[in-house]
Amino acid sequence: FRQMIRLVEMGDGLPLRANLINEYVYSTALDNGFRISPACNSDCHGPRWGYTVFPGKTVIMAPEKSKEAFLDAIGHNRVYATESGNVKLYWSVCGMAAPADLPLTSRYDFHVELSSFYEDPTTVPVKCQVISDYGSCLGTVENFDASGFDFTVESDTARYFYLRLLDSQGRRT
Repeated sequence: FRQMIRLVEMGDGLPLRANLINEYVYSTALDNGFRISPACNSDCHGPRWGYTVFPGKTVIMAPEKSKEAFLDAIGHNRVYATESGNVKLYWSVCGMAAPADLPLTSRYDFHVELSSFYEDPTTVPVKCQVISDYGSCLGTVENFDASGFDFTVESDTARYFYLRLLDSQGRRT
């Protein structure tokens, strides 16, 4: 059963504060051993369906545009969610591209690379938080270069990590 579930909804529209509940569910699933990825959708049930669409996107990191490549990326958790719909993200931990099974250590070196799908300065991340077991924030990085940065987190107890990037409007990736 755990191998069948690949994605959990992190963002489904406005108001954005409601998506925090979805992030709690994501963290709880990780705490319980699920190997899943976050997803966003453009859910819109209002009277103007299709016009007031949530900009969030699920980004699938596949090497090509084919059904096989997409399914492989989803099956191997090469997926992330962005509420602004504008953040391209690559990150590695201890030299291993995320997602990865890391050797246990007390020090984890992170490398993050960022870019955008289109020019919009309000969607550029301004804060990066490292989240671990039970939704704990292990560290925050601010005032970084918008194209990429490196940092280190120390933890003897972490079983998983995920990044929460925030832009100036509070939207998360």
